[in-house]
Order: sequence, then C-alpha cells, then structure tokens
Amino acid sequence: MNASSLLTVTDLTKHFPLGGGLFSRPRGWVRAVNGINFSIGRGESLGLVGESGCGKSTLARTVVRLIAPTGGAIFFDNREIGSLDRQSLRPLRKRMQFIFQDPYASLDPRMTVAASVTEPLLNTGTVLSGQERRDRATELLAAVGLGKSDLDRFPHEFSGGQRQRIGIARALSVRPDLIVADEPVSALDVSIQAQILNLMKDLQDRLGMAYLFISHDIGVVERFCDRIAVMYAGHLVEIAAADGFHRHCRHPYTRALVSAIPRPDPRVDFSTIPVEGEPPDPAALPAGCAYHPRCPHAMQHCTTNRPPLITVDGNHQLACWLNGGQGTTGGS
Repeated sequence: MNASSLLTVTDLTKHFPLGGGLFSRPRGWVRAVNGINFSIGRGESLGLVGESGCGKSTLARTVVRLIAPTGGAIFFDNREIGSLDRQSLRPLRKRMQFIFQDPYASLDPRMTVAASVTEPLLNTGTVLSGQERRDRATELLAAVGLGKSDLDRFPHEFSGGQRQRIGIARALSVRPDLIVADEPVSALDVSIQAQILNLMKDLQDRLGMAYLFISHDIGVVERFCDRIAVMYAGHLVEIAAADGFHRHCRHPYTRALVSAIPRPDPRVDFSTIPVEGEPPDPAALPAGCAYHPRCPHAMQHCTTNRPPLITVDGNHQLACWLNGGQGTTGGS
C-alpha cells in the first residue's frame, strides 16, 4: 500500500446471494465485483468506465461502505475501513461523499435546498444554529453558481443541471477528501455536462479533493480525469493515464470501447472494432479471462487462466495474456 494514497483497494469482492431466503441457502451468487485492486492519490481523479452492468456502481458504493464488501480490504487514509461497523464508520463519513446519477431522485422533494445541502452536516454530528446553517447553505450554493434566492425553493423548481449543482453542493458541505461521482452528467444534455464538469474541476483545483468518477463515456472521462480504469464483468482489465488514453490503450476490450467513440470530423477515417456476443451473466462467469468468449484474439490459455492486473510500461496496468501477461510477451 502506497502511504501517499488516499484510497487503496486490495482484492475487493462483492457478491450478492441469488435466491434463497431466511431459512434456505442461496442457489448461487451474483459476482458483481471480483478481486479489484487500485488506488487514488490525494487530489487525483480516477475515472472508471465500462458497459452497463459491469459492476461500476456496486464498486463505487462498496469503496465508501454504502454497502459492505464480501471480501478484500479498503484502506482510507491508511486505515482499513472494509470491516468497520456503522458506528466506527460515522466519523469517516464526512471525508467521503457521493454524487448520484439522478439529481432529482437523490434530493428529497419535501426539503428546501437549504435543508438538503446542509443535511450531511447534521448526519455527521456538526452542531449549527439555524442562522449558521443558512449562512453555510448560502456559501455552498455560491460555490456551485446558485444564489441566496434559491435557499427556500424545492427541487422540482430547478432544471436538471441546477439539481446536479445542488447535489454537488450537498457533497461539499462537509468538506470531504474524496467524492465518488456515479454517472454525474449522464442524465444531462451536452452543454450542461460541460458546465458541471468544469465546475467539478474548478472545485477540485480550489479544495484539493480527490474523485472516483464513474461513467460509460470514455470521451468525458479522458477530458476530466488523471487516470482511467476499465472494468469488465466485475474485473479491472486496464488502468492507464488519461492523457492520450485512446491512442495508448492495449486491452482488446478497451480498444473496442474506444473505437465506438463518435468522431465529429467527417474527414477522419475510422472504423469500429466489432464485439460479438453479450456480456457474461455475473452469476455464471466463464473460467479464465471473463472477456475471452467475445475476444477475437483469445488463446487457449485465456479460457482457463484469469490474467492478473500487472504493471507494464511504467504506470500502465493491464490484465491480458495477449498484451502483457506476466510481462514476458510483447505489446500489441
């Protein structure tokens, strides 16, 4: 574990029971997260991308202990939090905050904006008078481009982009060290996406917080993050620097994702890499590399042995027998 890391995840798993009940055993397990390893430095943005259903949101909720892990370890500021109970976690909650995908569903429609953005202060035991709460709410709204006149309004009175700004203000209320943003701009149109991303980046530069930024859009993540991690069927298959990621990615799955990004310039000739078949059922993952049934480069070794995530070419990490393996074979 790197002492300079804010968050370090080691062999993290999260499995959900399939069927069963109070007096019967489950008939199987949905293996949503399987042996994940990564770290996030202080003030760093790590993007997490992958297809819908690959386990991104489950991983996000597990690392901040909104749900308990099945196995592995989660270190936050060098303290193992994966096995802590709710009472022991409470003092750490203010240092880890969450921005949800749907800014309307995540806000209580019966609470005013002032009450919503200061609610985390109450939940983490911060004692403030009524006027102090309003002053703090005014300060938070100003930080996200909203005004004092918005304090007593309700969520339904705002646009989607404004509601997401309120969600960001709420996450900032306890001045966290880490914000996990789960698809924070996917429900917004492109122009509003740019405003929200610019706001989040500006706040990071001013406050020094770290982000785990979950998205299915590699183009957005490449512009916003320092590094990008690619997830497939509950596994990480590649982690690399965001700068030039579309040119330097090496895993066959990552290349297929990158090739699907639309190019706005009609003069640029490009072709997509087709991916046959469907993602595997997380309750019945294939042996070996989870991607091998769909991979055009799959070898016999891929069907029986799962490749580990190893470091190749400096900071680039890869889980693929074809493009690195144990470091004994050449690049692509």
